[in-house]
Amino acid sequence: MYAKSVGFVLVLTLTTAAQAPDASDRFYQAIRNDELAALRSLIRDAGVDAKDRQGQTPLMLASAFGSPEAVRLLLASGAEARAASGSGVTALHWGAVSAAKVRLLLESNADVNAVSQIGRTPLLV
Repeated sequence: MYAKSVGFVLVLTLTTAAQAPDASDRFYQAIRNDELAALRSLIRDAGVDAKDRQGQTPLMLASAFGSPEAVRLLLASGAEARAASGSGVTALHWGAVSAAKVRLLLESNADVNAVSQIGRTPLLV
């Protein structure tokens, strides 16, 4: 009976863990849905520069998919504007299509000369 109970608890725990989204997924959802309160909570709990499997930070996600307000919040919380992903892409690469995001990133010392692994700079995206 004890072995069955332990097995059930283990299966339940693994199933629950498999269903819980990781921090990068939660950051993406909060940024994509412009849920700034959720974003603040994630920054507090997971850290402002938490990286996903590709080495992308929440600031990169906000630059690509979020609002200027999300970018502003991350920068005000200490996000590193010069951070690069595993492929050398920065938040400025992602945000280059938005003048408001570019302005915020440049004011935070983003690197306009950062070169990705395929040779792209933010100005050549």
